[in-house]
Amino acid sequence: MNKIKVTQEQADVIESTSLDDLMEWFYMDDDDTDSNMYKLLKEFNVENLAKAKIIGCETVDSYRENEYVFNTKFGNYGKVIETGSSSLQVKVLDYVRHNSTWFVKDVRRATKEEVNKEKNHLLFSAYDRKIWELKKGDILRDKRFISRFQIVNGFCPEIEGGEVFFHNGTYGCLENIKKHYEVVCFAEDRSDLKGDLYA
Repeated sequence: MNKIKVTQEQADVIESTSLDDLMEWFYMDDDDTDSNMYKLLKEFNVENLAKAKIIGCETVDSYRENEYVFNTKFGNYGKVIETGSSSLQVKVLDYVRHNSTWFVKDVRRATKEEVNKEKNHLLFSAYDRKIWELKKGDILRDKRFISRFQIVNGFCPEIEGGEVFFHNGTYGCLENIKKHYEVVCFAEDRSDLKGDLYA
């Protein structure tokens, strides 16, 4: 017989509570239940709760709210907005940013690098660009100095690794720009560029 899949927190409660106490808790009115235990075990029906106690349970990764995850079945990323033992409510990282229910068995934690890459992909593809394809007139903010901005004057991908030229005459290699800058405004969104101000 298959073991019931539970989070580590749920396993701790089930293992430390007698079957009689679990059954008594299950049949209590909501007002009488311990809120932490109720939150952890509310998804179980009485049969699965009994199985988990008698046969044993198998722990699976538990996820936290606001944690980023990757859905291995559908190949997309999401941010956890509500957790459960077998499923998660996530805000999918896509153009629509819709909410969806994903099964825990189809999910793994996303790395910070993966999430940043996906966010950049969505950001740049909304302007029909490749990731970090910069254009004249884009405004970048230096993440090290909150009030330092640069206006892109040109981008030359042919120079080794790519070179970004700024309106004030300075320049930098694309790899350093990626590390230290973020796009705060794309040229397409700038009303002051109508009429080719920087042409």
